[in-house]
Amino acid sequence: MDQPGLRMPSAASLAGTLPQPCRIYLAGFTLSVAAGGMVGPFLPIIIRDRLDCPITLVSGLLAFNAAISLIAGPCAGVVCDSIGAKTTASMSLALGGFAMLIGSSGDTLGAWSLFVGLSGIVGPFYRVALNTAIANSVQRENRLEAFGWVRIGQSLGLVVGSAAGGYLIQHSTSMTFMLASSMRFL
Repeated sequence: MDQPGLRMPSAASLAGTLPQPCRIYLAGFTLSVAAGGMVGPFLPIIIRDRLDCPITLVSGLLAFNAAISLIAGPCAGVVCDSIGAKTTASMSLALGGFAMLIGSSGDTLGAWSLFVGLSGIVGPFYRVALNTAIANSVQRENRLEAFGWVRIGQSLGLVVGSAAGGYLIQHSTSMTFMLASSMRFL
């Protein structure tokens, strides 16, 4: 049922109403989420296999990631205000790519602690920077549509990344991490 005032966004409306920088942010965000989706769902299995450790330790590492994210979230806004959203987003992606490189060869508890710690910092910083950059590049009346496209890109990246990661991890975990790292550096 059609309701007055509600419309389904289309690719044509995206091209027509959103500025070029916003479309670039959306493409980058989709790639970044796909990179995380390639390894994220499989992290507990990968860490347990690489460290040959009990699942309790793996759970502790994932809890450490969550704790770091909780701390990093409020700091992200301050950093975006200080150095700018674009710089924060770029630094977050580079740090995320570096974290993936660590994960590609991580065989020690220290390496995996560094990986999950960096990943915990990168996520909130990149999301805040992306949302700020999009809000700054889109006119007020088009923000709802722009953020709708952000969520579509997030969902698409997660689905495609997880499917590709599931296939690639069967063949080589390190290769999957390297590909995810490359996607973050793009």
